[in-house]
Amino acid sequence: MSIARCGNLRAIFEAGESELLNGIARLAILYEDLRLEMNELRSAYDCVIQQQKEDVDGRVLYFLRRAIATLQEFGSCLNVIRMKKEFKLASAGMTSMDAQLIEGADKFIQQNWTRIKDLRNDLAGH
Repeated sequence: MSIARCGNLRAIFEAGESELLNGIARLAILYEDLRLEMNELRSAYDCVIQQQKEDVDGRVLYFLRRAIATLQEFGSCLNVIRMKKEFKLASAGMTSMDAQLIEGADKFIQQNWTRIKDLRNDLAGH
């Protein structure tokens, strides 16, 4: 289930003056990019590995590189957001579920940061 909301973007994002809201908008875009890249990677992987078709256009490697690059960018953005005073003030009003999800995502990225960077460098995705 998803909820779609409409509104004046200038008002919603405080005319671009809120670093927190700008960061959240960036995270939303990066999350959607990652979701699309992973879906395409799964599809390409299925064709090449499961169906044993040739990867003539290099889609598996392309979407793997893109997903790793996007994950690294997402992690950097999340880290910046969590350091902002505005985030720290707003975090007091978060639900425990939201706080746990944000903390879990950040913890995963921090624990795997070296591996993510190494993979990006090894796959020439930088």
